[in-house]
Amino acid sequence: MARSELDSRLVLVVDDELEAVLHLIAILEKKGYEVMAAHDGKQALEQFRIRPAAAVITDLQMPEMNGAELIGHLREDAPDLPVVIVSGKVEIDIDNLSTPDAETYLIKKPVDLRELLAKLDQLI
Repeated sequence: MARSELDSRLVLVVDDELEAVLHLIAILEKKGYEVMAAHDGKQALEQFRIRPAAAVITDLQMPEMNGAELIGHLREDAPDLPVVIVSGKVEIDIDNLSTPDAETYLIKKPVDLRELLAKLDQLI
């Protein structure tokens, strides 16, 4: 799936913490993004395959399918899909999650919303 086939203002937010998801949805919608949400990687992958988003914001530690597994599956479908990981985990090797066509970005929790919005604006 090429980047031109992705919904240009749609962002998929994936996190098992409901409060974090609701907060991100409110901020992103206020900035003009359309947002889909999923509580784990499995649900996110199903949603993405129905309606491909232009970018994905995901946590790493989730039930059913973790963030690293999700990124791998998403990149099989859309190799140039930009992904932003939001995680409180201190040691993460994001080089293993990147591809030649798409970077993977890490933003540490607690999330600096200005940094996240700036990164999305750059990606989309």
